[in-house]
Amino acid sequence: MLARVAIPGYDDARRKAIFVVVAGALAVVVGSLNLMFLGLMGVHKTGPHPTPTPNITFSGYQVSVFYATDRKKIQTAQQGGVVYGVSSSPDLAYGICEVHIPVSHRKGELEDVSEWVFFPDHEKSLEVRRTEEMPDLQFFNKLNDVVHTKKELLVFVHGYNVSFIDAARRTAQLAFDLEYPAIPVMYSWPSQASKIGYSADEASARYAAFHLEKFLGQLSQLSGANAIHIVAHSMGNRALLEALTAMAAKQKHAQKPRFQQIVLAAPDIDARVFGELAKRFPSTADHFTVYSNMQDKALALSALLHFSAAQGSISMGYKDIDIIDASQIPGDWLDHSTFATSRVLLTDINSVLRGIVPAGKRFGMRQAPDGHFYISP
Repeated sequence: MLARVAIPGYDDARRKAIFVVVAGALAVVVGSLNLMFLGLMGVHKTGPHPTPTPNITFSGYQVSVFYATDRKKIQTAQQGGVVYGVSSSPDLAYGICEVHIPVSHRKGELEDVSEWVFFPDHEKSLEVRRTEEMPDLQFFNKLNDVVHTKKELLVFVHGYNVSFIDAARRTAQLAFDLEYPAIPVMYSWPSQASKIGYSADEASARYAAFHLEKFLGQLSQLSGANAIHIVAHSMGNRALLEALTAMAAKQKHAQKPRFQQIVLAAPDIDARVFGELAKRFPSTADHFTVYSNMQDKALALSALLHFSAAQGSISMGYKDIDIIDASQIPGDWLDHSTFATSRVLLTDINSVLRGIVPAGKRFGMRQAPDGHFYISP
C-alpha cells in the first residue's frame, strides 16, 4: 500500500485546478446554449448590431434614411458604422442610415428591445443597423440615383431630447407608416438627448438653423426631386422656421416656392415669435399645416419654464397656414408625439402630402369661427 506524501499547499492547488476546469466546462456549455438559443431566435451575434437585412426579408423591412447632421462624430470604423454625439460641429456631415422595421411592426410604434430580456430578439425591434458617413458629393449622387424611382423627398427635423439614433428610427417609422412614396431624409441637430438638457437644446437648435438653411438649399438645388416636403417636431420647428425665414429673405420676388407641403407638429415656439416669422417664411412653400394639442404636457412645461402662456400656443389664423387642433386625438402620456403615433394623424398627414389642402377639403375636419380646424377620431 502506497503512502500518501503530504506536499504543502497541494490540496489547495488541486481544489483550485478542479474549480478552474469545472468553471471552464460550464462556460463552454452556457456559451453553446446561448448560441443555440440565439440561432433559434434568429439573432446573429456579429457585434453591436445584427447583419443588415435585404430590402424585404422574412424578419422585416429595411428603410434607407438619408441624413445630414451638425453633430460631432465620436466613433468610427465599427461594425455599425459611425456614431454621433451631442456636441455641435462647425461642418455638416452626410450619410445613410439603414433602419430595420420588423414584420410585426404596428403603425405609430417604435418597437425596442427591452434591457431586461436575457436573449433579446432584434428581429422584433425597430433599430438602426448601420450608419454610413460619406462625402457630400457621394451623398447627393446616391440621392439622385434613388430620386429616379421616387420623385419626392420627405425631410424630418426632430425635436428636444432626441439622440441621433432615435431621430433616425423616428424618421424611418414616420416614412414607413405614412405610406407615401417619398425618400426619407433626416436632419439631426445636436440635442443633448436628456430631459435636463432643455436649455442646451435651445441653444443648439438656434445654431443648427444656419446649417439647416444650407442643407435645405442643397436639397432644393442638387437632389433632382420634383417635390420636397418637410415635417418638423417640437423644438425642431425653431430651427426650421429660422432657416426658412432666412431663405425667404434671399428669395427673389415672385420666385417659385422651393418646397411643397410643410408640417409643423407640436411646435415648441413662442406664438409671438411665430407670428412675426409667419410674415416672412410662407413664401418658401406651397402650404403649411400646424398640428397643436391643448393637452400637450411637454409644451405646458415649456410654457412654465419660459414664464409665458404664449409658448407653443399657436391658435391664430394665417394665410397659407392651417392650424389644426388635435386635442381629441389620443396620444402618448405626454400628448406630444401624436403626429407620429396616431393612425388618424398619420392618415391626415398623408392627405396633406398628396396636396389635399386647405384642411377643409379633408374628411374629419371641422372649422372654428376663428379659422383654425378641429380633427376628431
